[in-house]
Amino acid sequence: DALITAGFTKVINIEGGTIACEAAGLPVIRGRKSISLERQVRISAGALVVMGVLIALFTEGYGIQMAGLFLAGFIGAGLVFAGITDTCGMAMIIAKMPWNQSRPSKTSCRAKGLLVAFLVGTVGPLLAATHTKDSLTDIQHKIMNQSAILIDVREPKEWSSGHLALAQSLPLSELRTTTDNKLNDRLPDNKIIYCHCLSGGRCLEASRILTSYGYDARALQPSYSELIDAGFTQATRK
Repeated sequence: DALITAGFTKVINIEGGTIACEAAGLPVIRGRKSISLERQVRISAGALVVMGVLIALFTEGYGIQMAGLFLAGFIGAGLVFAGITDTCGMAMIIAKMPWNQSRPSKTSCRAKGLLVAFLVGTVGPLLAATHTKDSLTDIQHKIMNQSAILIDVREPKEWSSGHLALAQSLPLSELRTTTDNKLNDRLPDNKIIYCHCLSGGRCLEASRILTSYGYDARALQPSYSELIDAGFTQATRK
């Protein structure tokens, strides 16, 4: 109808469209088959849940592990909500992505940018946690000069199997449930508090907790064995 309105007179409408042409034996050239929006949602949701579980299982640090569990739980809850309300926010976002547009629009590009910015803004800070830049030699000097202390945030069983002579034991599990008032009797507020653990992961969370209470807490990246190799004396077992 639009072609006739535009002035074209020889217009033939083939009933049945492409399917009828194929059935009649006419050559039909098809482009690359696209993935349906429903399949894209399934793939995206499944990938995010798997990623959340992997983060929770194979990363160190309570905060990062909880972020992984939250991601998996959030996607699961979103799918339940979508099933109940027949409204899927993920499908709305994916539908606006450039690869789902016949011609990429400014809106779709903006949606993609917002999605990337959201992921960078939420996941980035968790993955970008850093350890102290202080050298191990400098740390040892500060501890010997009593301007800093060293705490071991491993669990009691790990502590009893071997620990550094200069370290004090303050397990991360205890630190998570201890209030600021109780820490005042155990930790000085006028000294640097260096935190170490088995492999440099748990001490990051410990330093964040102590920093939130106002302490100058710094996490050590070297593992327990690397600290011993660097000259930190191991306590003699009794």
